[in-house]
Amino acid sequence: MTNLWEETICKLSEYNKTFDGVRYIQGQDFKITKENFERVAKKTEYYAGFGSAKVAEDLVLVGKGWWLERHEYDGAESWHYKEAPKQVNELREVKRLAGGCVITQELMQEEFDKLLEAMADGVTVLFVDGVAVSGKHIEAIQIEKVDDDQEEN
Repeated sequence: MTNLWEETICKLSEYNKTFDGVRYIQGQDFKITKENFERVAKKTEYYAGFGSAKVAEDLVLVGKGWWLERHEYDGAESWHYKEAPKQVNELREVKRLAGGCVITQELMQEEFDKLLEAMADGVTVLFVDGVAVSGKHIEAIQIEKVDDDQEEN
């Protein structure tokens, strides 16, 4: 059996945090005091192994720049430690934020224009399973060179 209070303190200590550093505790639609959490967590014994989650899955303990959240996988549950990401200063303009599952006509035209420009500059373009591969990517797939007279045969 797992004691929720001991599990919480152990997880906090893994990241050099203490319960004193917790600013607030809440779920999706409720907030509880630290004193209430401590009192109830000390009495809460549960089986953290496989099965259904026993501890409120939306429970979070929030500190300055970090938080603990409940995590459940196949019924095994525990705290996961999270930190706010450090802000990056380099600003970039992006054209997409997904792996290209949806290709717009505009994006397709941009890619086609780049391909035509590369071909006009003398870059060898190879089509592999309908995908254009050029430049450094061709070297990566180790294409066997064929002499011009062998190509005619």
